[in-house]
Amino acid sequence: MKAGHYTATVYKKQLAVGTASYLINAGATKTQSISVSLNMTSKPIWRIGAWDGTPDGFLNADKIHKMHPSDYRMSAWKTMTFKAGSDADSAFSMAQTLKIGLTLAQSSGRSSVTVNGKWTAAVPASVAVKTRGVTRGVIVGNYNLYEYVIPSSALATGTNSIKLTVASGATDPSEKFLAASVVFDALELV
Repeated sequence: MKAGHYTATVYKKQLAVGTASYLINAGATKTQSISVSLNMTSKPIWRIGAWDGTPDGFLNADKIHKMHPSDYRMSAWKTMTFKAGSDADSAFSMAQTLKIGLTLAQSSGRSSVTVNGKWTAAVPASVAVKTRGVTRGVIVGNYNLYEYVIPSSALATGTNSIKLTVASGATDPSEKFLAASVVFDALELV
């Protein structure tokens, strides 16, 4: 190995969970530990998916590496109502805090959050790269964890509705599969 500065990263599937920097001297041997941590809530109010940096388990995740999003063999990409805790994760298209992990964003996409139709979170800055990753079967890009603090005044006793849409600031092309989009890792309310 060449002498120099190196960074080693440990992954849980595709999610970076530990990193360490090393200085390697010419002709030397180096041993160093990497602290691994995944600080997600162990018992959230609800969770959809698994924090692993992939959309595994979500609708069409098993097909995206082999098929284009417009492929007729894909399950329909559509607006849906999802009941956390009772609906299967596989039905979900790829002061409380809502955490949303995105493994890839296309055309400046990121989630816009509305609670009970009366409160909308500020739309965060995008970390999306200019890519057509989803159309090429790519599910990993600039991973980002977004946290939305939902004020108690936005919540109702009993059932609440959280609506997610994709915000981008870009004009969507006529080909729907090229529109701004995101690939989910996991979502949870804590």
